[in-house]
Amino acid sequence: MNDSLITRWWIFLKERFPLQTHLPMIFLFTGAHAALAGLVTGLQSLILGVVLLLFFFRMRLFDEIKDYAVDLKLHPDRPLPRGVLQVIQVKRAIVICLILEIFLVAMNVKLVPVLLVAQGYSLLMYKEFFIGRWLRPHLTTYAVTHTVVVVLLSLLASCFFQNLLPSELSIREVLLAISCWGVFNVFEFGRKTYATSEELLGVASYSKVWGHAGAFALNLSQALLGLWAMGYAFPFTQEMWLCGLGIVVALVLTGIFYLLSDTPVASRIYRGMSGLSIVLILALGTLYAIY
Repeated sequence: MNDSLITRWWIFLKERFPLQTHLPMIFLFTGAHAALAGLVTGLQSLILGVVLLLFFFRMRLFDEIKDYAVDLKLHPDRPLPRGVLQVIQVKRAIVICLILEIFLVAMNVKLVPVLLVAQGYSLLMYKEFFIGRWLRPHLTTYAVTHTVVVVLLSLLASCFFQNLLPSELSIREVLLAISCWGVFNVFEFGRKTYATSEELLGVASYSKVWGHAGAFALNLSQALLGLWAMGYAFPFTQEMWLCGLGIVVALVLTGIFYLLSDTPVASRIYRGMSGLSIVLILALGTLYAIY
């Protein structure tokens, strides 16, 4: 390709890390932790937001490298298989992200070890905990062990905003971390749940592993976990619990539509609502400070 490197990275972002979906999620993730912490400056929020953006982007790059051999066969239209970027360029970007994350968090040097733990866990994820041959066929176990990194990022965010070490955090911050783990599981489980006609040979999905009803129940359990933990972390008022109930009802209704119709349209609506759920539940935490 004759395009400039900047153009090629922009193509990658649009296709594999769309900012219009990731930036709101990162903004609300940051906002929920800022709301729980109380007095937080705009500069603090900006710095943490950039750290999170780099971290999630780096994990996307990890996945692109891990899946490269499979994508050559099953997804040749993705940026790496079709040559938009080279693997070595992606690896260099990973190193740059790691350094920038440390540099930004080092503004409060005592929190660098907290970041290093999260970074270390993400590197273990990249290596699939050195048990990838066993772990990959177990799709649900694979997912929940990987989303644990969100718990570490949540604890880092709470420490960053409150200038505390993890051992000094209260049960409220722990509950918020559990909530983040639950809602990110919703995103993960929802995005790999399909109608029968959408399933691809050789590609794992939760609807294959658990069946349509099982995948729906699994996803709903994590939405309830995320909402419950966040509600008790703040804690929510009665009105906020009602808003949370509305989110769950919307997820249930779209799930029932998916179960009854088993069509690509219904599954896309359900996947969309699963993705929206993570935003809405995090928004409840973010809006707590305003409310």
